[in-house]
Amino acid sequence: MPENDVHMGNLVAWNLYRLGHAKIVVPAGELADKAAAVGRPMTRQRVNTLIQSPRITDEMVEVLAHAVGVEPAELLRPKPKGLSGGT
Repeated sequence: MPENDVHMGNLVAWNLYRLGHAKIVVPAGELADKAAAVGRPMTRQRVNTLIQSPRITDEMVEVLAHAVGVEPAELLRPKPKGLSGGT
C-alpha cells in the first residue's frame, strides 16, 4: 500500500492505526481550528487527548473527521517502515 494513499478505506485505515502501523497526521491544533470553523468547537487539549488515547475508538476518529469535514481515512497515514510505534 503506498505510504501517501489518502484514499484507503476507512476500515483499513482504522485497523492500521489500531495495530500501530498508522498515525493521525493532522496536528491537534489544526483539528481544533477546523472543528471550530464548522461549528463543532473542541479545544486543542481535548483533540490531543482523543488522538493520543490508547483507547481511541473508530467513533472518535469518525467524530474528529466529521468535525473537520474529511473522511476518517484522511486523518490517518501509514507510518514509514522501520519506525516503531505502539497504539
